[in-house]
Amino acid sequence: MAFMIPLINLFCVSALTRYACSATPSPGSFFRDLGLNPLILGSLIGLTLSLARLPPPPLVAQTLDILGGQPSLGLLTVGAD
Repeated sequence: MAFMIPLINLFCVSALTRYACSATPSPGSFFRDLGLNPLILGSLIGLTLSLARLPPPPLVAQTLDILGGQPSLGLLTVGAD
């Protein structure tokens, strides 16, 4: 699952970058748009930290624990009513 979500996101962003405009983007513009996508960047950073087995800083860990304990916030994040 942790591998499939970034991969599918990469395919979606690639298609949108390629076909969203009437003009075909240059290869440099295409890869820049892929590299600057926040979901792809976040996935790469998370994967890197996970593979390096680096724990998050205490402030980040506490914040995520608080946010993770709020079920309504999770539903709001995914768009449920």
